[in-house]
Order: sequence, then C-alpha cells, then structure tokens
Amino acid sequence: MTFTFVMIPGHTPGSVGIVFPVKDGTATRMAGLFGGSILIPTRIPDEGLRQHMKSIEHWGDVTRRMNVEVEIQNHPMYDGFVDKLQRLKQRKPGDANPFVVGREGYRRFLDVMSGCTDVPLARRSAA
Repeated sequence: MTFTFVMIPGHTPGSVGIVFPVKDGTATRMAGLFGGSILIPTRIPDEGLRQHMKSIEHWGDVTRRMNVEVEIQNHPMYDGFVDKLQRLKQRKPGDANPFVVGREGYRRFLDVMSGCTDVPLARRSAA
C-alpha cells in the first residue's frame, strides 16, 4: 500500500495531508485525509490563514491528479464522521458508501474549506 504525504502548513507549520488507497468491496478508491482543517480561525494569525489557503490549493492540485473521491477528516465532528460510520455499518449491498463523495464532491469540499478560510481574512481586512 502506498501513502502519499503532502505538506499543508497553515493550521500548524507541520500539518500534512495523506492520500491512500482504500477498499470498498472489490473496488479500490483513493482517499484523502486533510490533516489541518481550521475549526477556530480566530486562533490563527493572518499569515497562517493565507498559508492555509495556499495549502488548500496545493492539496486540491494533488488530490485532482490522484483522483481522490473519498473524504476523511482529522476532526470527526467536522463532517459527520460518526453518522457516516453508523450508515456504513448498516449499509446493504448496492447502497452508496457514505465516505465516497466522488471527485467533484471532493473538489466542492475543498471549495468550502477555502471559503471558510477566506471569510475570516476578509473580515479582518475590513476591520
């Protein structure tokens, strides 16, 4: 199994994202674990938020190239992780895997993360 580690500073200087294959029945899918989402942007200085924006863009380039379609977060409360695990546990043959968001869905997820970082920066600039 191959793990691809990607530096994504901004949340903290040493934050990393990891891309790796996962099995979904007989299918192999690429998963992305973004290891540095910012839940409390007021605790991060402007330069850290700007770096985080660059990291999201870089991560997006890597995950597009690697065809990531499975979203996993480092903060389980961020994306309904516990609910997804429950749905996975109750999954019947033919049901969708709740962690598989598709390539376009993964891009939208990154757009949301980018927007959630951009807004605090814009508010600070306007103040």
